[in-house]
Amino acid sequence: MTRDSVYDLETFPNVFTMATIDTDYTNEKVFEISNRRNQSEQILEYLRSCVINKRRMVGFNNRSFDYTLVHYMIEKAKKCKARGKQCLFTAREMWKQTQEYFEKQKDSERSFANIRDSDVIIPQVDLYLIHHFDNKARSTSLKMLEFNMRSDEIEDLPFPV
Repeated sequence: MTRDSVYDLETFPNVFTMATIDTDYTNEKVFEISNRRNQSEQILEYLRSCVINKRRMVGFNNRSFDYTLVHYMIEKAKKCKARGKQCLFTAREMWKQTQEYFEKQKDSERSFANIRDSDVIIPQVDLYLIHHFDNKARSTSLKMLEFNMRSDEIEDLPFPV
C-alpha cells in the first residue's frame, strides 16, 4: 500500500521550511533551513524515503511550484553525491530559486510546471490541478478556499517578507 504524504514548503530570505504528514495522520515532520538550524540532510533523507517507498507527495499548486524546489534539491544532491561531497542548502539559496521561479512565471501567460512529467522523480498529486483551479475562471488561492470553507484559522504574515 502506498501512503501519500501531504506537504508544503515556505521560503523566505532567512528561512526555508518543509512540513509533511502522511495521509493516515502519522509521520508528521517539520524541517528547517536557516542560520539557526540546517536540516538539509534530514530533508534529503525524507525525500529518499519517498522514492524508495514509492510515496506520492500531495499539495496545493505543488506540481507548478513546490515540486520545482524539491526537484532542485534532489538534482543538487545527485551532483554532490557524484563528487563525494556533503549536500547542504541555505535559506538564501532556496529563496533565490523561488525568485527565479517567479521571474519565469512573469514571462509566461499562464502558470506552468517547468519540469517535464517524464523527469518527475517523486510523483505529485496536485489538488490545484485536480479541482481545475488552473482554469482562469476558477483560479483561486488556498487562503480564499480556506475563507470559503469557513476555516477556523486563516493566517498570513503580519509583516512584509
